[in-house]
Amino acid sequence: MQGFRPVALQPLTGILARLRAGIGHLDQPFDQGAHIHARPATQDRQSPASPRLFHRRQRLLAPPGHAARHRGVQHAIQSMGCDVFVFSCGPRGQNAQIAIDLHGISIDDMAAKSYSQFQRESRLAGTSRSRHNQTYRGRRHGHSLPQLPMSLRATMSFPYALTLVADRTATTLTHEVIDIACHMLKGGAPVVLSPGEAVDIPCPGPVPGAPTAATLRTIFARHKVDALLVKTRGRRKAVLVADMDSTIIANETLDDIAAHLGVGEEVRLITEASMNGEIDFESALRARVALLEGKPAAVLHEVLGEIVIREDAATLVRTMKAHRARTALVSGGFTFFTDHVAGICGFDENHGNVLEIRDGILTGRLAADVLGPESKLHHLENIAEERGVKLGATLTTGDGANDLPMLQAAGLGIAYHGKPIVREAVSRQVNFAGLRSLLFAQGYPASDFVS
Repeated sequence: MQGFRPVALQPLTGILARLRAGIGHLDQPFDQGAHIHARPATQDRQSPASPRLFHRRQRLLAPPGHAARHRGVQHAIQSMGCDVFVFSCGPRGQNAQIAIDLHGISIDDMAAKSYSQFQRESRLAGTSRSRHNQTYRGRRHGHSLPQLPMSLRATMSFPYALTLVADRTATTLTHEVIDIACHMLKGGAPVVLSPGEAVDIPCPGPVPGAPTAATLRTIFARHKVDALLVKTRGRRKAVLVADMDSTIIANETLDDIAAHLGVGEEVRLITEASMNGEIDFESALRARVALLEGKPAAVLHEVLGEIVIREDAATLVRTMKAHRARTALVSGGFTFFTDHVAGICGFDENHGNVLEIRDGILTGRLAADVLGPESKLHHLENIAEERGVKLGATLTTGDGANDLPMLQAAGLGIAYHGKPIVREAVSRQVNFAGLRSLLFAQGYPASDFVS
């Protein structure tokens, strides 16, 4: 390597600027259109004024297994967004090719993956700006929102994102609502996750004078929009632990059993008090199960046939599993139902309480220890340990007081249409939209959902 000298890494902003300027049409194969030429120094024997990227039309991304050759050295180009680029520098008339590995830099791979789509949509939006400088412009400027995933600048410059989600079955996320959030946060350009339904707004972290999560939630509740303030680092979680009753399903299964057996009102009142934290969970559960004593166990099959699994419950589970997350359904309800629901939705495992049945009759007792609030937390900790991650890399969701320990321990605990005591204790809440919100809160665009 005599005659070559190392090239000092430029500031990240400079690198990104050059990377952005060097991207042409990403549909062109990596090994076509690349021109790397040795070039002499300037006449005064100085190095050229600045490093040069590859030819403008060279592709920086390649499908898995693709490879390119730079000065006889083969570099594997992996499927993640923008992992390597090479530039040249000419010391005293000789060029060195320097490969810079970007794996350690948190560039959002979605931004690169969807870049071509964004270019097409930007042109359709009628804007005259360069495709490399597209930013959000509200309706008052006469442009529609480009469907751009989290930009490089948004990912790397802002520690938080405000995710706004509307209930797509009842309303639409409007430009006016997005403009309100942009004005309040003074952050980056909005990123559309699902048109008319969900958007991310990169923003600074909570600082004195900035609107709090509670303030944002209250303001956008007037528009029937959920607002979730989340950290952008480590945003996609490796573990999902979800409650079942009134979360993954619309039912309260124990209440439904009681209703079929003629003790519905008594059980309902105990359930309500327990979910609001007025009675400890274990006492409430044993009291309700005792009311079932002597009743036929066949009623469980009748209730099973009436279960309503919430829309997008399976999408939530399958999307996270597609990204290597471990998923678990952990319920204070009964295994008779969790086995069924977990199988339909695709959960990796499920846990619940076990009803004691003898000769086809409910005994009014449990066949195992009570699975309550602390047990849910214990399952969360065990699953995270088995998955090899800290609790910060976990997502939990539920609606009742027995979910509070796991909601508060997880890196992203989201109260899903929670009871009052839960809404008071948990800052991240979904009160209007559906389970898709839990994916949007992790930065997944709807185009990445697995149905």
